[in-house]
Amino acid sequence: MELGNPDVELLIKIMCNLKLTTPKNLINLSAQDKQKQEELIYILWYLVSRNIICCDLDSPINMNSEIWIDDLFANRYDQE
Repeated sequence: MELGNPDVELLIKIMCNLKLTTPKNLINLSAQDKQKQEELIYILWYLVSRNIICCDLDSPINMNSEIWIDDLFANRYDQE
C-alpha cells in the first residue's frame, strides 16, 4: 500500500479535515458499505503503523481511541 492509493488518500483527506477523531467515526464517514468499511479499517491500522495517523500507543487502542493526523500530512489537502 502506498500514498496515492485511493483508499489511503481518502482516509488522509478526511483526517486532514477532522484533525482529531476516532477510528469508528473516521470509518463511518469514509464509507457506508460494511464491506468497504472493513477494507478501510485494515488501511487505517496500516496508516497508524506508518505513523501517518497517530494515536496514544501507551494506551489500549480500539475503535473509540483518539486518533489524529501526523503534522507532516496535516496540510496535505485544503480543508473543505
